[in-house]
Amino acid sequence: MKIFDLTYDIKSNMVHFKGDPIPLIKNVKNIERDGYNVKEIYMGTHTSTHVDAPSHFIVGGKSVEMLNPLSYSGIVQIVDASDKEFIDEEIARRVSMERVFFYTDSNTNWDHMLEFEKFSFITESAAKILVKKGVKLVGIDSPSVEDPSNHEFTAHKILLGNETLIIENLNSIELKKIAGKVIFVIALPLRILNGDGSPARVIAIEWDDVK
Repeated sequence: MKIFDLTYDIKSNMVHFKGDPIPLIKNVKNIERDGYNVKEIYMGTHTSTHVDAPSHFIVGGKSVEMLNPLSYSGIVQIVDASDKEFIDEEIARRVSMERVFFYTDSNTNWDHMLEFEKFSFITESAAKILVKKGVKLVGIDSPSVEDPSNHEFTAHKILLGNETLIIENLNSIELKKIAGKVIFVIALPLRILNGDGSPARVIAIEWDDVK
C-alpha cells in the first residue's frame, strides 16, 4: 500500500491570500512550566490545504457541518493539467469521473511564497462543463479554482451553486506522483458550525501492491 499525503503543513506566517488572517501558532502552555503543551491557532478557514463548502459563496448554501462527512472522499481521477496555464474546456472534457483532482504544478514553490499571486485556475466555461458532466468534487493544487483577476468569483459560484464541492491547495509535489491515475482519496474537514470551509487532511491511497 502506498500513501500520498496531499496536505500542506499549517504554520505561523505561512503563505496566504492578501487580506486574509496571517496564520499564527503560538504556545500558551508548555511542559516545563505547566506540565503539558497547548497551542493557540489563529488563521482563516481557507488556509493551507482546505475545502470549500457551498456557503462560501452561495446564500443559503450548505455549510461544512451540514455535509455528509465523506462528501470529499472517494475514488478520484487525477488529471495532469500542468501543460496549460489554466483549466480550460479541453482539460475539462478529459474528466470522466464524478470526482477529479487537477495537477497544475502551481504550488511547487509553496515554502518560498508569502502571498498568493499567479496560479492556475478553472475557467467559467470549464466549470460549466464539469457541472454538466455531473462532477461532484473538484480538487486543485493551486490556491483557488478562481481566476485571480475575476472578482465576480464566477467559477466558485458555478461549482458550489450546483453543489460541486471544492478542495484547494493540494500538495503539488505529492499530487504529481499520482497524476494520470485513478486513486482512492480520504479528505476530512473539521466539523465547524456554519463553516464556509475548513482545513482538511487529504490522503490518497494506492493498493496496487496489496495481495
